[in-house]
Amino acid sequence: DKEALEWAVPLPPRPSLTLRQPALVAGTRPLTPTERGSANHLFLQFAHYAACEEREALAREVERMVQEEFLTPEQAGAVEQEQMLRLFASPLGQKLLHGEVRREFKFSILVDAGMYDAEAAGERVMLQGVADCLILEPDGLTVVDFKTDRVPSGREAERAAVYYGQLRAYAMAIGRIFNRPVRRCVLYFLKTGAEVEVPFAG
Repeated sequence: DKEALEWAVPLPPRPSLTLRQPALVAGTRPLTPTERGSANHLFLQFAHYAACEEREALAREVERMVQEEFLTPEQAGAVEQEQMLRLFASPLGQKLLHGEVRREFKFSILVDAGMYDAEAAGERVMLQGVADCLILEPDGLTVVDFKTDRVPSGREAERAAVYYGQLRAYAMAIGRIFNRPVRRCVLYFLKTGAEVEVPFAG
């Protein structure tokens, strides 16, 4: 051992490593529109819905989510509380409050590729997605997708058409997974409070 130590080559000093906090965590820049939208989706994913019907209770709920680290302080400041109050005062919001709900439902399912390309019929492809919210009712399911798009009032149906393919695929997959009919697919635009039903073959 002594001889080995005499011949050992000393290791170079290890360089010091300083990690920099991401700008969002450090609070050095404002949130982008995409990050603001993500903050509102996080709220809808983890909030106690029973606390979302009254202004003061909702504000306390946002504070709770910061304390329990569901949201950063910057994300909490981006939560559109008036929009949330309007949502939970709506008929859809009342179903969210009083119904059986699944949030951020992740799924993976094999489907026939012919659904998307006739020449690929017979091949199997993996369809994956995350449904913002499912409402389970005795007569079937409702698939809900929340949108934070800055869409002008009165133009929601036009904008919703962009998402029809996505929601129809979700409805097909979720109906198969639960072995229950999907009765409705709904896009809810938080900015305007508009609810747009997606036409599909249930």
